Amino acid sequence: MTLIFAFLVPLVTGMLLLRARAGATGRTPRPFTPVTVGLFCIVAIPSLLQFVFPGILSALRRDTHLILHHGEIWRLLTSLTVQDGGALGTIFNLFFLAWFAILASNLLDDRTTLILFFAGGLVGELVGLRWQHIGGGNSVGDLGLAGGVLALAFMHGRPLHRLLAVLGIALGILLLVERNIHGAALLAGVVAGFGLLRTSTSPDEVIGAHDVEQHRA
Repeated sequence: MTLIFAFLVPLVTGMLLLRARAGATGRTPRPFTPVTVGLFCIVAIPSLLQFVFPGILSALRRDTHLILHHGEIWRLLTSLTVQDGGALGTIFNLFFLAWFAILASNLLDDRTTLILFFAGGLVGELVGLRWQHIGGGNSVGDLGLAGGVLALAFMHGRPLHRLLAVLGIALGILLLVERNIHGAALLAGVVAGFGLLRTSTSPDEVIGAHDVEQHRA
């Protein structure tokens, strides 16, 4: 249940942020960009093909023994493109990938979207070498994106956004305490988001919603 809420809280937070920005700027959200479509296809195609060719899963998944003792380091990346959770797990992971990629590309930018996905993905896979020796799935990358959304909400959102961000971060910490690799992925996205937003020279458009309302009052 903690894991489900770790996906749902950032999703709701991102949708509220996107609505606030649209209200303040009048800018219509972009449903897709070439980067988000490309990222989705890179993950979705092998994930779906594995149901026709089951050997794809074993060939690309995370395997601690093969990574550490046979030099197959590339599995840290390819494990993000296959799924160990069956059909339902695949649908879940791809659904949230689509949503979080759309939110991140609209609220931040395409470059940041890619950084967040791979930050969460790689940290999750590295922790998985210790806690979950064999596996695969893009859920850790999804939560990297989710962490970036939470960082944005905490730094620049309205009070409700910040409250949701704190709740989302707390869920990540709880997952980490439970030795769940998804907690590491979510917190990696939060840290990466804080770093990217702090060094950004362009003002964030999400923030305007609250300021505009204050000026109108």
